Parts: sequence; C-alpha cells; structure tokens
Amino acid sequence: MSRVVVNRDGIFVDNRATVILCGSLFYYRVPHHLWEDRMRKIKRAGYNCIDVYFPWNFHELREGEWDFSGDRDVERFLRLARQYELYVVARPGPYICGEWDGGGLPAYLHAKGIKVRDCDETFLGHVDQWYRRIVPVIAKYQLDQDGTVLAFQLENELDFYKRCEDPGRYIERLREMAEEYGITVPVFACVGNFDIERATGLAEGVMPTMNIYPDLGTPKLEARTVHYYKYMRERDYPLMVTETNRDHHLLRRLMLNGAKLLGPFNQVGGTCFGFTNAINNWGRPLSFLASDYNFGGLINGQGEVSEEFYEARLLSNFIRLFKEKLGRSRIVEKEIEFIGKDDIKSYPHMLELHDGGYVATATNYSNELESIKVKIEAETYPKNCDIELKRLKAPFLLWNTPLDFLGIEAEIVFSSLELSQHFRVNDRHVLVTYTDHVGEMQLRLPKEAVQSIRCNGRYEFEGERLIVNLSAGESCYINADRFDLTIYALTPKCAALVDQITQYGVTLTRDELVKGSRFLKPLITRYHRIPLERFCEKGCLLTTEVKRIEQYGHFRGYANYHFRFAGEGGIVGLLVNEVSDVCSVYLNDVYLGTSVVCNNHHYVSLDRQSLGNDNSLVIRTEIWGHTNFHDAALPSLHLDSLKGLSGVTVIKHQEELHGSWSDDAQTLTVHLPYAKKAGTCAFLRLSLSHRATVKVNGQEAGRFGQLNNVVGIGGHLSDGDNVIEIRTDEPGALSHLELLLGERAHLTGVNFIEEEDLEVLLNEPEQVPVGLPLSVKPGELAALTVELPQLGNRDAYLYPKGKNLKLTAFYNGRLVSRVWLDSPNRPFMVGGNPNMVYLPSHPVKSDNRAVFFVEAVNKDEGAILDDLIVSVLDS
Repeated sequence: MSRVVVNRDGIFVDNRATVILCGSLFYYRVPHHLWEDRMRKIKRAGYNCIDVYFPWNFHELREGEWDFSGDRDVERFLRLARQYELYVVARPGPYICGEWDGGGLPAYLHAKGIKVRDCDETFLGHVDQWYRRIVPVIAKYQLDQDGTVLAFQLENELDFYKRCEDPGRYIERLREMAEEYGITVPVFACVGNFDIERATGLAEGVMPTMNIYPDLGTPKLEARTVHYYKYMRERDYPLMVTETNRDHHLLRRLMLNGAKLLGPFNQVGGTCFGFTNAINNWGRPLSFLASDYNFGGLINGQGEVSEEFYEARLLSNFIRLFKEKLGRSRIVEKEIEFIGKDDIKSYPHMLELHDGGYVATATNYSNELESIKVKIEAETYPKNCDIELKRLKAPFLLWNTPLDFLGIEAEIVFSSLELSQHFRVNDRHVLVTYTDHVGEMQLRLPKEAVQSIRCNGRYEFEGERLIVNLSAGESCYINADRFDLTIYALTPKCAALVDQITQYGVTLTRDELVKGSRFLKPLITRYHRIPLERFCEKGCLLTTEVKRIEQYGHFRGYANYHFRFAGEGGIVGLLVNEVSDVCSVYLNDVYLGTSVVCNNHHYVSLDRQSLGNDNSLVIRTEIWGHTNFHDAALPSLHLDSLKGLSGVTVIKHQEELHGSWSDDAQTLTVHLPYAKKAGTCAFLRLSLSHRATVKVNGQEAGRFGQLNNVVGIGGHLSDGDNVIEIRTDEPGALSHLELLLGERAHLTGVNFIEEEDLEVLLNEPEQVPVGLPLSVKPGELAALTVELPQLGNRDAYLYPKGKNLKLTAFYNGRLVSRVWLDSPNRPFMVGGNPNMVYLPSHPVKSDNRAVFFVEAVNKDEGAILDDLIVSVLDS
C-alpha cells in the first residue's frame, strides 16, 4: 500500500493529513546549477511541494536521440527535491501544454502524421519509449521508495482537446504504462475546461483534479469551488486544485472552500532557452510566447523574489500551525453574514476544522477600502473595531476554535487578529498575529481565571470572555491559572519574517529574500554584417521537393528555401503558400519584408524593376514555436501543424471580382467563368477583420479571417461557370474580392540553421568596433558582440532599446532569448517581459560575452539599436 492515500477526508502521508502548498518549478527553464537556489527560495517561502512538468521533446532531441544530462538531469533534480524536503507532483505528459514548444510533443510525430493524444497504437508506442525512460526515474523518487514524489499526472487538460475520440481508453492505457514502470503513488488527470469525463475518461484508478483560473474580482469563485469540493467528496476524493493563479489571497479562498492541494501555476518563473518558445491563442487568435516565462509569480525567471514572499509565508505559517486540523477540515453549512458589504450579503458555508473550530473569510472585490463586521449565529463580530478589507484581501477569521492543539487551555470565540505562529518560551505560550489596522481576539476566559494582564493595546472582560484589541506593534501578556500567554500583533510583513521568539522578544529573519538590483554599462566590442548568401549556404540540401521543415528532419530554428522562376508573363506578385511562423522574403538579393504568418498564404506584391529574366528567391522561415494548445481558429494553432512552407506561386493574373450581396443570407455570390489549365493555381484574396467561409460550387474551400486573407480554390474549380459563395456572420457587405492566378516557382534547395549553426555564424572573426546607437538597413543580418566582464559569476538581465529589430541572444555560448523590438509587424507577445534578455551566471565560464543575431525586419524603415541596459541582481 502506498504511503500516500487520498480520500474524501484529505491527502494523507503516513496517515497524517496536510494541506499541500505546491508551486510550479520547471527544471528545464532554470540552469541546473541554479536549481538549488530556486528550491531554497520556494522552501523559505513556506511551500512544501513543487509541481514539475517533464517535457518529452526536451529529452528526445530527435527521434531515438535521448539526453538526460546537465539541464536535463531529472534524477539530480528529484534528489535535490528530496534534500530540500519538498514533495513533488510529477507531470510527464505525454502532452504537458506549459507554454512550451509543442506542449512537449516531439514534432516528428506530426511530420509522420501520427494521431496524437488518443488511444492510437502508433502514438502509444512512441509514448512507451518516453515512459520507459522517464517513469522509472520518477518512480525511484516516489515517497514509496527513495524520494518525495507525492502524485503522478497523466496527460493535461484533455477536456480542451476535442480531437480525442476515446479519452477513457487513452487515459487507461497511460495509467497502465505508468504502473508497469513502477508508479504506486496516486495517479490523476487534471480538468481544464470543467469536463471531468473528457479530461479523465472516468478511467478506473485515476483521480480528477481541477485547474481553476477564476476572475478574482467576483464572489462566484466560492460557489464554484464548493461545487467541485462536493463533487469530489461524493466520489471519495479530496478537492485538489492542481493549477490556479499565483496570488496568495486566492489560495486562501480556495483552501477555505475545501481545497487540500493548492497549485499556483508557474510560481517560480523561468526562461525558454534555445528555440523552445511556443505560439498559442492568447492573442485571440495568435500570440508568440516570450523567452521570459514569468506570470508575476513569487519568484521570477531571474531568481528575484517578489513581495508575494511575505504572503506566502503567512499562508504557509497558517497551514503549519493548524496541521491536521486543516488537513482534515471540511465544508459545512453555516451561514456567515457580512455587515457593510454591498456586493455580497452572506455566504452559506464555513470551513470546519478537524476536532473543533471554524475558519471563514471575507473578500473585498472593490477598489476602495471596506470596513465590515460579520454575523455568525446571531452574534456580530468584532465588538470594538471593524474588519478593514483592502482590495482582494482574504483574512483568516477564526470562530469557536479551541487552542488545546497548541497546549493552551482556552478557546478563541472570534479573532480578526490573524494567527501566524506559535512558540513556547520557557513555560510561556506566544502567539504571533498580524493586522494592517486594529484586530480583535475574543478568548473564552473568565475574569476569575486571570491573575494579571499587561497590554499596551485595549482589553476588557465581557462575561466569560476576554476581548483584546491590538494594532501592529502592540502586545498583550496574560497570566492565567492554567497557562501564560503572550499575544504579539505585528504588521503582515514583520509577521512573515518572524524567525524566533526568545525571552527578550521577537527576532526577525535576516535571510530576507526580497532584494533589489543595480545597473552597469556593457562594453560593445564588435559588429559584422552577415551576407544573405553566407546565412543561406551552410549545409544546403539540393532538392526540388518542397516539404515542411519537420519533414526534412529539423524541428527548431530557421529554414531558407531557395526558389527560381522565369521573369516573363506579366508577373504582379508572389504568393508564399502556407507559411509559418516568421517569413522574410528576398528577391534577387532585394529585401521585400518580414511577416508573421499562421500557416496561411502570404502575398507579396512586385514591380517590374525587381524582376529579371531568371529570378532567385530566398524565403527565410523561422519556427518561433509549435503551438502548446490546440485551437481550430488558425492553421498554425492546430496541434499537428508543421512549419516552413508548402511552395511559392508566381502570380501572373490579378482581377477584382464582382457579385451580388444578400443581406438576408450575409453572402456574396460571384459567378466565375474559368478554363482549367495545367500548372495554373487559383486563389481568392479578401481583406477583412472577421471570419468568412468560402464555398466553390457548393463545396467548402476554406475560410478568410483576421490573419488569413487568401484562400486556395484551384482544386474546386471546373471548366465553365463556377459559383463562389462567401458567407460572413458580421453585418456589412463584402468588397474588393480578387482572383489570383499563377504558376509554381521551382525549388532548388533548402538549408537549415539551428542553435549550434547560428552560434558559429555569429562568432566569425571578421568583426569591427562599433558604438551605439547602431543603425541597420532593412533586411540586413548582423552579429553584435557585447562584453560584460564586470558581472563575474552573477545573474543579470539586459534590456535592448530600439525599433524594427529582432534579436536572438547568446550568452556564454547558450541561446538565452529571442526579442522582437517595436515594429509594425511585431507579433502579439505574451508570457513574460518580451524585451528582456536573461543573463544567467555560469558555473564554469566567466568571460560573460553576449552575442546577438541582429535582423532588421521592417522593409519601410531602417532599424536602430539605441541602447543596452544591464541590471545586475544583488546576491
């Protein structure tokens, strides 16, 4: 039997229930020599658990090529978690999402056309190759064996993925594989879209857990959370929130609504090193993930600790103080009324602590300070002050809570002084509490049982109660018949930093982790242009077969497609077919622009002056990342989408089409006479900001959209009259519909630039001194070297200032960031600070050299790099 047991009463480790405070810490986004630093910090913040994705494609670099060394040494990572006594929630996929390239799925699966995330034998055969390598390592470090792995996740939010035809059997097969390779701790599948059946397949032995990302400014969270709590309890499971926002006031609310695992996602930030970024639908529809991976959590990607550190300490102190009383608590029907709140008058539930006591909270959803009281069972609290609520704060309010679990023979009738820690100093009990204003603690303690009181706040006896009111900095010393008690009231920050209590008073920790940074001046030493032919010549594969980058066996970086075409025939433009993600066009060495394209057709208009008799065309494509989340809105957001391009069409005919518009049907109908001709490709072009569906002769040919203004129709046309219908759901007639006709350009070769290739190009010797500001002509490529000898072995980050530049940054030989500065064609960037370059310390190297691959990406205006600002983290 496992040492870990989960049931309706809670999460039990060695028969002891506890609330699990679990923050994400992703080893693959932190250099391995800094793993301990991040673990030490999250442990110091009071967390007792980390959740960890294990990205399959971080370890299988190419099919059959595996790496578990250095930053990929998961066994060392799990050993460190054991050393720091951190429980681990292990999440090896096969799909992880995680704003990571492809959600962790190797892109070769898509190149082979394998049906992923389903009970497909070919896919499961590849999953088995992954599981047979990763799962035994995780199993070795389970709590049941030699480590701290508490639970094991299968898949990730499968309910969002509507392509899965058999979720039940799929999840069942994953569970069988996990068990075959040694997993004995509880196995779960997380629910992202509130569809438990699709997320778990209701597979036997697989516990559902909830990922909850609420609107923080609404009381609806409480009702929703209690609904899930009751659902799980009916099925003999605890409520485990495996993902949620990072704010600790939210974690308090979730815990007080029955959650036994609190999983703030990405609580420890990181970096997408190399070409591991993703794209996804956060831009509604398209966004690029920044290299900086930071959602405003407790610890950012550079290791800096935020002010949330204090809130984390206060929450974790409360969890440790109440131990099993919280671990085995339950939601009960008990109304708490709010006096002075306009948005919500009452709440029907309270959290009942095991073996006696209750905890509740009240949350301010407005921007103004609220002053309220609460009423429980016809009595109003507090008596002599109000509860002052800042926006979104969720104070712990205790009611009818015996203190015998601390060895104190008294009972808290009510307290808005929030409890943080309990100490024994000689024979005296000490309670550390905190408040921003004035708090009140009512103790069930008759006057005759008290020998003396010394209080620099306010106190009074009322019947069988002692009522104490304290502001931060005040204290109350109580000498009673059966115990001596000191109550310290501190500010929240000071309470979070209490290290020990002695007979001389309160000692605050000197290991405060929230620190600052300082700036230094970089030394820019060398610069050289990289000719286009130099960038395009390395390892060129001579081929006439146009394929996607992944189908050539390359999965990250750049691919340069080389085409040729004759100049006769009235050429008006080029159509780069189904291209993704970043597309730069050079015709006869003349730069025609850079665009972000989503596996759609990209049109480039031409003039006769740019054409010759025999034309050389280079299309530089870059994989920003494979989508981490499937969305049908754009072709590049399909989980199985491939990168690069499918061809280039030389457009020789362009004409505007006219038809009849129907307001009732919201449809434009066009009659197109057409004579089919071998080698001719046909497309429709229409610019609009919303979706429209194209039908040709009754068959759907494609869809227009905000980022897709060209649809291929050649395969649907027939000789003679053709009926084209374009239907939109938006009001207003469609106009400026164009027919494009052309022929395919001929591919002559493709070359690929991955991380190692790019580093070689950037470090070639022919470089010259340069200063800032630096100007770069449109379309030019260059290398810029920056020396930072002053850094030593310290962490830092760098902000480039300028415009119309895309920068790929190497630091001490490692690709650390991709930055796209302001330009008209810049994509919507999410996930962290898009303009920040992390410069991690290095355990061996100390030359501290940053080298930038510089791309000027605006055809209409030159690029400029104005400055490089470097900030050094205080150690």
